[in-house]
Amino acid sequence: FLNDNHNLAKIWLAESFDRLGHFDAAHKIYDELWEASNRSDIILYKKGNLYLKEKKIKEALVIFNELETRNKSNFVLSTLIANSYKEIGDCKSALPFYERTISLLEKMGASNFKDVYFDAGACYLEENKFDLFEKNMRSCLRLDPNDASVLNYLAYAWLEKDLHINEAVAFLEKANELAPNSPEIMDSLAFAYYKQERYNDALLFAEKAVDGMGASSVANMHLGDIYKALGRLRESKSQYEKALALKYDLTPELEKELLERLK
Repeated sequence: FLNDNHNLAKIWLAESFDRLGHFDAAHKIYDELWEASNRSDIILYKKGNLYLKEKKIKEALVIFNELETRNKSNFVLSTLIANSYKEIGDCKSALPFYERTISLLEKMGASNFKDVYFDAGACYLEENKFDLFEKNMRSCLRLDPNDASVLNYLAYAWLEKDLHINEAVAFLEKANELAPNSPEIMDSLAFAYYKQERYNDALLFAEKAVDGMGASSVANMHLGDIYKALGRLRESKSQYEKALALKYDLTPELEKELLERLK
C-alpha cells in the first residue's frame, strides 16, 4: 500500500495540512487512506499523533490503546499512552504503560531512557507510592548523576517528608553548583538549610529565590518561616500575607498552613 505513489502523495498532502494547522483536512485524508489501506496501523498511528497536536488527548488514547493491543512490544506506543494519560492527570492509568516501557527498554539493553524513569517516578509520587518514586529518581541519577532538576526533585520530596535531610542538602548543594541561577533550586536549598536549623544560610538563598521566582506562594512561605525562626516576626507575617495574596501555586492545603501561621 505505502509503495503506491498515489497513496504516498496523499500522505504527503495530509502531513502538509498537518504542518499548516489544517487538521480537519488532514483527518479527512487519513480517514480515506485508512479505508483504502485495509485499515493500516501506520495510518491510524499518524491520525493518533494528529489528535495529540490538537490536544485531543482522549481521542488519541482511543487510537493508541487499539494499536497497542496489536503491538505489545512497541515501547514507542506504550510511552505515548503513558505520557498521554499523565498529561490528562490520570497517573493511575499511566503507570502500567510506563512499567511496560521500562521493562521493554531494559530487555533491549537500552542505556539512556532517563525521561521515562522520571515521568514514571512523578506518577508514583502522585499516587503516593514513595518507595517506587524514590527508586525511579535514583535510576535517573544512575544514568545522569549531574541532572540538577532530578537532584532537586528527589531532595525536595525527602525534605517534605523529613527524610534523609543531610543527603538532601548534599544533593541540593550539588544541584545549585550545576544550575546556580535556578530560583527553584535556591528555594529548595533554603528549605533544606531551614530543616538543619542553619537559618542564616537559609535566609541567603530564600531571599534570592523569592526575588528570582517573582510569584510563588511556597517560596514566600519558606522565607516567612525563616524570618520567624530568626525572630523577625513582622517580616515573617508580611511574607505569609504575600503568599496568600499571590495565589500562584496556592493549594487548599497550603492556604490552611498559611492561615495557621498568621494566627
